[in-house]
Amino acid sequence: MVKVDEIVLEFPQFITHVKKSKNKYMKIGYNQLYSGVHFSLRSKLINQMHEYILPYIPNISIQTPVETYLELHVPKNYSDVKMLTRKGTGEKYLNWKAPAEGYSPNWDLDNLVVAWLKAINDCLEKKGIIPDDCVEYVTKKTEEYIPCEHIDDRKIVFTIKTRK
Repeated sequence: MVKVDEIVLEFPQFITHVKKSKNKYMKIGYNQLYSGVHFSLRSKLINQMHEYILPYIPNISIQTPVETYLELHVPKNYSDVKMLTRKGTGEKYLNWKAPAEGYSPNWDLDNLVVAWLKAINDCLEKKGIIPDDCVEYVTKKTEEYIPCEHIDDRKIVFTIKTRK
């Protein structure tokens, strides 16, 4: 395993929804995952996020403690993204329209970022990159919203740096 001082992970077109049941999806967000959801369903939903994340994490290690920086690239009207079912085929698809001129976003960065931070840190532990995500090993976390023009340009860029 190669040891590095900085790791930059990119999660392109990250999943926006997780499957609750055969025909129902839930939008990813901290409030949705951790408020009023039965622990077994929460585990199922988080596992779907882990399945998405794990293939993007290489087999490398980093000296701890670390600091992390998460960039969330989404359109300013990300709150309007919905998972719909196409009539006749039953196919699931993301519904999104470009925001109207003058649109003012009303969603909370924390709600989306905290869910992804937790899931990514869980995967970093699973891969052995960090021993744990407690304050002994992860001493600083920063996040930033970066608007993009189209929902297909959404991505998460996650940087992990050894603290000097």
